[in-house]
Amino acid sequence: MEKDNYRLVKICKCGHKEEFPLTKLEAAFGLFGNKYWKMPCPKCGGTKSDSVSYNTPEIDVELFKIWSENEDYEFSEQDEDLILAKMANLSLLLEALDDEQFPKSKKIVVVNALCTLLFDNLKLSGEKYTEEEKQRMQKNKAIVLPELQKRKEKILEHQSTIWDYIWKKIAPYLS
Repeated sequence: MEKDNYRLVKICKCGHKEEFPLTKLEAAFGLFGNKYWKMPCPKCGGTKSDSVSYNTPEIDVELFKIWSENEDYEFSEQDEDLILAKMANLSLLLEALDDEQFPKSKKIVVVNALCTLLFDNLKLSGEKYTEEEKQRMQKNKAIVLPELQKRKEKILEHQSTIWDYIWKKIAPYLS
């Protein structure tokens, strides 16, 4: 894969900024380890950084397939379900949930992403939403909810892995 669209930016304690090209896979799954953290700064020679950041690609069919086939690949060390919980990923998530051969450890992430997606589109009491947000949430809920209701049994199989605060809000909708 070409190294032209994704960059890791490292800012040294001395203020020097370096950019390193990443492939799509390196950026998607953080496949660069800590090699950039250990590289000495060309300006001061130090190895301590103020910050290190990198841009990540949108999840597509190719990346989702690679992720599903590689146990060690993660879109994020934490909150992987939050990264996947987007309307753009709904069909990928539903296909994965329906696939009996889909790896169990990844299916847990998929179920959590789907439940988070529904949760994110429920109007929560005490929250204020613009009219535009309300309409978008209502539209998304109308799409996500029936799909999850159809797959209620599959979701219930993984209920123990779903965050309690999310389950408490979405469970009544799945009945």
